[in-house]
Amino acid sequence: MSEEHLYDLLPAFYRLRDSEIGEPLRALCAVMERELFAMEDDIQGLYENWFIETCQEWVVPYIGDLLGVKGLYSLEGAGYSQRAYVGNTIAYRRRKGTSLVLEQLARDVTGWPSRAVEFFALLAAAPSVRLGVTRPLTPDLHNPIEEGPFDTSAHTPQMSGRYRISSLGLYLWEVESYWVSMAKPRLHRAGCYRFSPLGDDIPLFNRPRTEMEMMHQAGRENVPRPLGRLELYREIEARRAALADGVAPSSQLFGHMPAFKVALGADRVEVPPEEIEICNLHDWDLAGWAPPRRRTYTRRAGASVEPYMPKVAVDPMLGRLLLFEEEDEVWVSYAYGFSGDVGAGPYDRQGAVEERLNERPLTWSIEVDGKAVSLDDAILAWNDHLDERPTASGLIAISESCSIDLTVSPQISSGSRLAIVACLNRQGLFDARGLRPHLSGTMRTKVDGGELLLDGLLIEGDLIMEAGLSHGTGGLEGLSISHSTLSGKICLGNPDPDLAIDISRSILGPIDLVAGDLIASAGKLSIEESIVCANGGRAIDASGFDLDIQKSTIVGEVVGRSLSAESSIFTGNVDIERQQVGGVRFSFLPEGSRTPQRYRCRLGAADMSSKELARIWPAFVSLDRSHPLFGSLSSTCPEEIAKGGEDGLEMGAFALQKRPLREANLSSSMEEYLRLGMEASIFHADEFIRRY
Repeated sequence: MSEEHLYDLLPAFYRLRDSEIGEPLRALCAVMERELFAMEDDIQGLYENWFIETCQEWVVPYIGDLLGVKGLYSLEGAGYSQRAYVGNTIAYRRRKGTSLVLEQLARDVTGWPSRAVEFFALLAAAPSVRLGVTRPLTPDLHNPIEEGPFDTSAHTPQMSGRYRISSLGLYLWEVESYWVSMAKPRLHRAGCYRFSPLGDDIPLFNRPRTEMEMMHQAGRENVPRPLGRLELYREIEARRAALADGVAPSSQLFGHMPAFKVALGADRVEVPPEEIEICNLHDWDLAGWAPPRRRTYTRRAGASVEPYMPKVAVDPMLGRLLLFEEEDEVWVSYAYGFSGDVGAGPYDRQGAVEERLNERPLTWSIEVDGKAVSLDDAILAWNDHLDERPTASGLIAISESCSIDLTVSPQISSGSRLAIVACLNRQGLFDARGLRPHLSGTMRTKVDGGELLLDGLLIEGDLIMEAGLSHGTGGLEGLSISHSTLSGKICLGNPDPDLAIDISRSILGPIDLVAGDLIASAGKLSIEESIVCANGGRAIDASGFDLDIQKSTIVGEVVGRSLSAESSIFTGNVDIERQQVGGVRFSFLPEGSRTPQRYRCRLGAADMSSKELARIWPAFVSLDRSHPLFGSLSSTCPEEIAKGGEDGLEMGAFALQKRPLREANLSSSMEEYLRLGMEASIFHADEFIRRY
């Protein structure tokens, strides 16, 4: 229906007369039209709500009640729907008692990839001619021995533990795999690169393939896991053998969803998988190290035989790349692992970006693609525009996952706002998916009031605000950082008394806020679902600021004017000046912290002298930023922390994953589908990624 369907149905002479007197009839029809549209949408929604595939989210539990699906906690905001669990309920009941049903159930209920393992099938068995059963204890040395979900070795029975006759395990991968497309690796030295733009050793991850049917057990290709050297080496060798015989190669890790890609030259010519050597490059910094030996292979091209040699060597376990021949430019596409949508990443930020950019109409915008327009050119253009229009609202949209050096300082004046966002800008339509640009260098911003908005950026360096514009001497009025990673510190000089800093879903270094001569009023620092890591010393130094910290992990000491905190972890002492206002709820703090009134908080001994207090200290998988599970709570973390947040969630930045509620939903639902006498246990990915 058109927007003016009712008005168009009126005879033409009525519409002509209406236009002569100011179109009051048209306005009346528009009001009636809105109500008509609302009624039609409601009628259409009634039909769509009959089906689990098309119904609205609030209808899912009601359809579940019709099938007897009960006892599930609501997981609003967790980023996935439980409609798959309700939709597959009948299929579950038809196949109940099998391990594959439990695997599918775990995947639908928790939203995480899963694999069910029957531990009784891995028990050592003596050879039996009658039954044809044998599982000797001697391992197969042709394959690597591994623990966890893909273990094939035989085990002796245990009285208590995994390997029992009645034991079954459900392995869950809460880590996610993020695909970065056509990014520049970090140069280590001539011919040597690291996939990580920050120059860290990181494991390359598998891109999970979707399972097409329920009665399929998840394999290595279906879960987000670090790639191994041996499996990639074997696949590429099999591919080379097939090409030498003139047969089309079958590829699992280099098919339509390749594990990684390498492209060379300004034209980004992709290197075929058979021209990639998989090897161990862990010792490339040792004296006397020599590159891997190149071998010559052959492949058939019609009736002719073509010889070729590998062009690059890749170590997937360390994320290292070696060029056998010199090239001007190198590009890589790869997947890395992380615990959730926190910090800079190529995940979908569409809704958040549209909401922030539509708060204020844009008067100026430019797109940085790393080719025609550089970031320096964009900043200079913005500075020129600001001189002509001091209250402008501008957008610098970075549209590629490129690495950019920061050399020019952007300017912000009172009443203006500059947004630097990783997105595509198509005439006011913003696409913030699949991008993770890397900015290298200190971002110095000259301010005289105004606002700065950063979103989706990986910044290797400090963020420093300096007063220095000719328009005046005021300080920054607003700073917003969302879905970004900042390896350096944030330093503000002479901030505005009413400065509002808003940080959400970000990973930051130390925050150093100089409050100047603020007495009667102070700025406000809000942190939500973020990680602030100082690695020693003060994580937040904001003596003149009111702090509002929600569901965040703060590694280091905190100094502030006042504090309101909830479901957060503070690993360093907290020193708050005004303890009569604010409060701290459902959080962890070191013993001896000076805070406002606390409610249901946990205290830990900083010196770790008390055994009981030491027991409830938060246990992280890793606090190394290059680790796939950086900032995540370990499976050995005390329950007081893992379930001590509000609503029974974990404390810290990854409360957004709602891990305890997902586990509770799985535990309550799988009892119906377990075989009589069987016991199921839940295991998590941090047990298998810990060594990285």
